[in-house]
Amino acid sequence: MKKNPEFRIKHYGFNELPEPARRSLLLRFTDQLTHFMALLLWVAGTLAFISGTPELGWAIWAVIWINAGFSFSQEFQAEQALAALNKMLPVRAKVYRDGTLSEIPVREMSCNWKRAIASLPMPEWFQINLCMSMSQC
Repeated sequence: MKKNPEFRIKHYGFNELPEPARRSLLLRFTDQLTHFMALLLWVAGTLAFISGTPELGWAIWAVIWINAGFSFSQEFQAEQALAALNKMLPVRAKVYRDGTLSEIPVREMSCNWKRAIASLPMPEWFQINLCMSMSQC
């Protein structure tokens, strides 16, 4: 197997995560109203109305909406924080290639991570499977 960075980039791709598919805010809020526990609460609220206790039914449905609001808000804030962290990542890095120091885009970095991890001091009982696919094992 070749060890050069060009081969690793061609074989494994660039050192970056794919951008996740974006869903609309309305769909993401709807997800908070239709997950399994929310559906159970919708049924419980409906059963409360059927059994003649509308106060309990309204209270259960209010819990669903309040929970959806908080959950949606937390999810949105987490996405914003992740986007802010992503903007803080460096764009270029200094690396040694063929014994010379050069500056390359971070997305083109291809670390020999197996050698880097293998060089760490670890107890003998500690085993790590360093295979990225079954063909490498």
